[in-house]
Amino acid sequence: MREEPQDRVDIALAIPYRDGRFLVARRAEGLHLAGHWEFPGGKVEPGEEPAVAARRELTEETGLIAGELEPLVVVLHDYTEAPLRFHVFVARDPGGDVSMDSTREHKWLALEELKTLPMPAANAQMLRALRWRVGGR
Repeated sequence: MREEPQDRVDIALAIPYRDGRFLVARRAEGLHLAGHWEFPGGKVEPGEEPAVAARRELTEETGLIAGELEPLVVVLHDYTEAPLRFHVFVARDPGGDVSMDSTREHKWLALEELKTLPMPAANAQMLRALRWRVGGR
């Protein structure tokens, strides 16, 4: 059995879902996995609950306001840089309009369209969970 790294970094994601589409953004040049598409999210601060972090990160990164967050999946993934634990939520019908840095490309895409994008490896499990949870509705 593989031992769980003690220094795993907690990341919280809130995947915006509106009108049958999900919001993704392209990672900027100069970043790890530049050019890949990702869901909004970021580090969970010490003492912060993952759902609170997901809500905060969604607003910070996109300007959207999450209503109710639905827990989706927890994904463990070991990137070369660090072992990560992703706490993934779905933010159905978030309020507001997308307000992102003008240099960061973003798109609202249907579930099947997401499969065509280059995404970080950890997102494969997230996409499977989305297919199961949202795709059947």
